[in-house]
Amino acid sequence: LLHPMKKNLPTGSFHLRSYSLIELAILYSPSVQTRRAVRQLKRWINHHPELPRHLRLLGYTNGQRVLTPKQVACIVDCLGEP
Repeated sequence: LLHPMKKNLPTGSFHLRSYSLIELAILYSPSVQTRRAVRQLKRWINHHPELPRHLRLLGYTNGQRVLTPKQVACIVDCLGEP
């Protein structure tokens, strides 16, 4: 299934703002199911050598559902734009 939330964002552009973890995961993995996209994004975050530590410094906690713009910027800096 493709993700219905993806249609809410302009094609080809990424806006730095607060995103739910689900929204951001869908942007990074638009062609997979939502749960799989979230698991994949978490896996990429946890396997990055610096990203988990940087996110914790920005206040990220396990189970957090909405990412702040600074946390999103940190993810994008490390993983690239979705």
